[in-house]
Amino acid sequence: MKQAFRRIILISIYSLFIFSCEKENQPPTCNIYSPSDGATILRGEKVTIKVNAKDPDGTIEGIKIFIGSKSFQPENSNPFSYEWDTKDENIGGIEIKALAVDNGLLEAESIISVTIEIKEASVLTKDVSDITFNSATCSGQVMDDGGSDVSEKGICWDTEPNPTIEKNKKKAGSGLGNFSVELNQLESNTKYYYRAYAVNEKDITYGEDNSFKTEIEILIPTVETYNAYNITESFARLNGKLISDGNSNPSVGFYWSKTNTLPDESDNKISASKSADGTFNTAISNLEPNTTYYYRAYAKNTKGTGYGKVVSFTTEESRPSVETLEATEITKASAILNGNVLSDGNSTNISYGFYWSKTNESPDENDEIENVPYSQDKFNIYLTQLESNHIYYYRAFISNNKGIDLGLVKKYSTVTFDNFTDPRDGRNYKTVKIGNAIWMAENLSFLPKISDPSVGSDTEPCYYIYEYDGENINEAKNTEYFKTYGVLYNSAAAILSCPNGWHLPSTKEWDELAEYISEQKGPFTKYQVYWEGVGKHLKACNGWYNSGNGHDSFGFGGLPGGYRKSVGTFNNIRDDGYWWSSSKHYVNGLLSGLFLKNLDGDYDRLFQYEYGLDLGLNVRCVKD
Repeated sequence: MKQAFRRIILISIYSLFIFSCEKENQPPTCNIYSPSDGATILRGEKVTIKVNAKDPDGTIEGIKIFIGSKSFQPENSNPFSYEWDTKDENIGGIEIKALAVDNGLLEAESIISVTIEIKEASVLTKDVSDITFNSATCSGQVMDDGGSDVSEKGICWDTEPNPTIEKNKKKAGSGLGNFSVELNQLESNTKYYYRAYAVNEKDITYGEDNSFKTEIEILIPTVETYNAYNITESFARLNGKLISDGNSNPSVGFYWSKTNTLPDESDNKISASKSADGTFNTAISNLEPNTTYYYRAYAKNTKGTGYGKVVSFTTEESRPSVETLEATEITKASAILNGNVLSDGNSTNISYGFYWSKTNESPDENDEIENVPYSQDKFNIYLTQLESNHIYYYRAFISNNKGIDLGLVKKYSTVTFDNFTDPRDGRNYKTVKIGNAIWMAENLSFLPKISDPSVGSDTEPCYYIYEYDGENINEAKNTEYFKTYGVLYNSAAAILSCPNGWHLPSTKEWDELAEYISEQKGPFTKYQVYWEGVGKHLKACNGWYNSGNGHDSFGFGGLPGGYRKSVGTFNNIRDDGYWWSSSKHYVNGLLSGLFLKNLDGDYDRLFQYEYGLDLGLNVRCVKD
């Protein structure tokens, strides 16, 4: 019994010991250490609220932050923090409270008060640009809105320092950032002060005071046109004066025309230099004689162009000018004398014609005179009843009220044509003596047979008629090509073609012909493959395309008969004339030939080339 009681007593003592060792749960701690109590915060700032919360005998199970009446959950670690955006907060005081709860559900809190405020916006006055006489572009920048939306920004200006919006202002919208405005209707040549401004809930803020000066207003200058002087047949000096420069340094000069009675920038323009009193003048030259010209002074600046009234003058008449051209279509009893009016001096009272003589090497008004009716530029006269085989001298003349002009003296020899009848076919040919040689004055037309143009040969004689591909000789002789240009021979036929007492000319004989023409009409130069200037004296006066007719000064009467190509076709009729020579080329054995061209500037040349033996060319025979 005593042992049982003793056991109960021991258990009771042990239980009392255990119970007496358990401790009471301790509350947590909570402290807001940022921001500080009583802090002032600019609205719009982002503020980090920081809370230090601990439980000395357990853990923090939760924490909340109250800003005014709103609660927020901070980051779940110590120190606890929450980023607070103040942009939508009201101005004034606001309470911030942090509440911490531990694992024993005990709570702790920390309370602070802060004040939300705003300030004036921050604004910068920036540069001015694009200044004119009545406008300028001014710029600024709102750097900071001071915690309150910028409801208005812009530029204010005045002629006095530190302008305000009560005087002149121009809005540039709202909010932060750069801006610019154009100020208009300013006074020219005036100093202005300007400042950027910004308006928020707090107040109006101005940037620093800057200034600029408007430019002088440029006006269109005014000018007067005065009468021209020193007027000749080709020269005049134009005269004017600058009346007002329009607050600038304008360029001056004249617009002039001989057709436009109101000359402008689309006509002739000549600049001038003005003197101190504003007068200016300048010369124009290369004018046409006896011609009315219109002109007016101008003065031009960036604003525009001012014009004077239109004034006119008339140039004087000039001495006329004429040139003597080669005589053409010369026969044993006739010739055509040719001249060219270089200038008639723009006179309406002109006359022109020729002085000519068979004895006076410098014919003048005491010799034969042939007046020509008025025409344009080229003129001629047909002389008849001349003596055959005689030299005649002539020159063109022209006269007007200013005087007379004489062209250079030229000469020609009347041509004596003889006749030769070919006994083989009875055909009659004109012949002419040129230098020491007697030449046929026509292309050879001997046609013993007709060849197919598609068939050629280097060794067998072939006879072709331009563009004829038939087989009937009489039919071929009846074509216009045969009657006008004769026969086209290959080299084998050409060697055999001339009648007895006549022969195919050699290259040396062609050169002698050219040398004689050079002596009489030149001198002309011989180059490697052509004679310069000889061709026009050998070519007929008619029958050539593209103004390629010649003078036919010696009766040769060269015609553009074309040629037969190796491929069997014909080419260059009325453009080129080709004739065989009996001389073979020392390298390739090809027969030489001569031709006259009608292309560009080559029409007056006599060419010497080597041709394929199967080509078809014309033939001229020379008397043995």
